[in-house]
Amino acid sequence: MKKAPVIPILVLLFTRLVVAQLTVQTLSGLTGPTAESVSGSVNPVSCGRSGAPLWCNGSELGAWVNAAFRYCGFNCTVVIPPGSYSYTSTISMTKPTESLIGAGVYQTTLNYTGSGDGIVWQMKPFTVQKAGTLQGMTLRCTSSTINCVHSGTIQGSTWQDLVISGATGPSGVGVLLQNIAGPPPTWTERTYMHNVHIGESGVGNKIGLAFRVNGGSTSWEYSDFDVWFNVEAGQTGALVEFPATLTHSFVKFMGNIDSTSPTTSFLTVNGVLGDDIVNILAESVNGAHAKTIYVGSTGVVNSNGNVQVNANDATSTASIVPPVVARGGFYLVEPWVALDYVGSGSSPEIPQPRPMIQSGYHAISRDGTIVVAESPDLQGRLILSWPNNSNRMALMIIDVSCAQLDKACSLSVPVNYAYGGEAVFTEPTVKLTGGNPSLPQLQVTIGNRNGVSQNILASWYGAAGESPSLFPGTAVGTTEVKSYGFTFDDAGNLSFDGNKMIPSTVIGFHGSSGTKLQLSDGSGVNSGQAVFAGDGSLTNSTAGSAGHATCWKAVGQLGYCSTAFSSTGTCICN
Repeated sequence: MKKAPVIPILVLLFTRLVVAQLTVQTLSGLTGPTAESVSGSVNPVSCGRSGAPLWCNGSELGAWVNAAFRYCGFNCTVVIPPGSYSYTSTISMTKPTESLIGAGVYQTTLNYTGSGDGIVWQMKPFTVQKAGTLQGMTLRCTSSTINCVHSGTIQGSTWQDLVISGATGPSGVGVLLQNIAGPPPTWTERTYMHNVHIGESGVGNKIGLAFRVNGGSTSWEYSDFDVWFNVEAGQTGALVEFPATLTHSFVKFMGNIDSTSPTTSFLTVNGVLGDDIVNILAESVNGAHAKTIYVGSTGVVNSNGNVQVNANDATSTASIVPPVVARGGFYLVEPWVALDYVGSGSSPEIPQPRPMIQSGYHAISRDGTIVVAESPDLQGRLILSWPNNSNRMALMIIDVSCAQLDKACSLSVPVNYAYGGEAVFTEPTVKLTGGNPSLPQLQVTIGNRNGVSQNILASWYGAAGESPSLFPGTAVGTTEVKSYGFTFDDAGNLSFDGNKMIPSTVIGFHGSSGTKLQLSDGSGVNSGQAVFAGDGSLTNSTAGSAGHATCWKAVGQLGYCSTAFSSTGTCICN
């Protein structure tokens, strides 16, 4: 049997080794290794050498990266070796199996000098398949850049070991996560973004990280962000635009505000940052802090965690810059939620726990009765607030204890304040939903808003396991419940169990210290006699004389006896 020739095989192997060997070559705008492949992945820089691969196209890095993705098909990792590269063609990644990886932020630098997007990383067509990775490089853009990285409409993307900076134009964005129009409606979820620095000191981006809806859904969920920012004067670190909703995620934003102005913001929320675990930790130089942490009129921040922005010139406790919330916005970041329940009975199953302390909001655009709280058992205190707006401001504190199916509840209103006597909250009451089970609802009537539409705010402090759903959106119950307790209404009347005890028209006090029960109109004199005045208060009687008995001169009018009593007990009454 004849042996196959050895020499052609050796030549072929030698040729493959030569192609795979890394060489360094200086080209216009780039320096770096030029082999066709790096560790089995496609190397676009090989397009810049003599004898470039046949799949290459274009004259600079952006075009070469796009050619590399086309060359290696559906499953592709393009690796950019160490070097500094300038390019103008937008790099496009549209398939879930595409990844772009550099040698590290200090090894691989991409300088985008075009006037569009440096990198577009969106799935076209949209898919829920897990996306690839963007990793290991510094991306520097210019004031002409629209977005350094234009992404979103993507699932399960991985971002790590990145520096993205320089999009400083009037509408420039470092990283834009955008949900675009489908079909089907697109979303951005399961994003993993760690060890990512957005904005270099002294440069920054006009907007560092933006969440934006452009025809797609409002959903950004189940993600993990661990991002550092450098923010310069007039810039915004992170922006959640309306109606974007970032929920059920870990959100860790840290960094520095290197220079500030009245429009500088580390975090601005005009959409929703809700039901997240947040840690916002930053340091600011001296200056304006009007929007350091800013919630717009359409914004909602309602999460657990910690928000601390320190500034040397801050006047608040421990130099913490407080958040600024526009009218209509809502802000609540709590360090913890107590889901405590002491248990009852012998059942091993514990009823569904609820937080003992919670807050909520509800948008009001019309008058009427609303359900503020609902639960099988209401046991606690509710603080209801109408924020100051257009000469209307109100605060009502309600103490309540009530159980389902019960026909009697304890309801007290120790505080019922309305600015200028213009009540927005009236008729606090408990009614049952009806049906089975018939749950108690805490209801309040809204009115006299002076044309204002905004959020009302509620805070609940309750017994373990007995906290309600705030603003549940359920139908207003109509089953009457007897209420026991003290209540001040908006006019200042004090009632007990629905019976008016002291009307608001009673003024003054009896005595000099002002500590006695308010029953008199203040006209009483020492050892004088009292009669009821027309407003129901006690007033001093001017009738009577020393040594004379009191008598009725006429109906409702007191006098004194000027003669001795007769055998029937009468006298002449003057």
